[in-house]
Amino acid sequence: MVRIPETRSAKLSRKALLTRKEQIGALLARLRRSEDELQAVRRPDQLDHAADLEAYDVLQALQSAEAIDLAEVEAALQRISMGTYGECERCSGVVGEQRLWAVPQARFCMGCAAVR
Repeated sequence: MVRIPETRSAKLSRKALLTRKEQIGALLARLRRSEDELQAVRRPDQLDHAADLEAYDVLQALQSAEAIDLAEVEAALQRISMGTYGECERCSGVVGEQRLWAVPQARFCMGCAAVR
């Protein structure tokens, strides 16, 4: 296991990840409010009801995607705390610093990500 100390790069990544975590939390809160508003309004017209169901499905899909993103961000923050941030979860090699700058929550090196 590669133990990577919290370098300047990891500290910057931590900051970016914490910012992203806040953004996701705010977005999830807005999506939940929109969902609550949509559920509070029951329209009798069948076409309006169908449109509401479609909007509800879209909100559910967005919430699911953001929840997955949030879990990845939290896992990356945990890896920073454990000293394993930047270690590929598949081959235990080093995830490139450029990749981590682009995708701070990256779990795999470029080679393993391409195979995945």
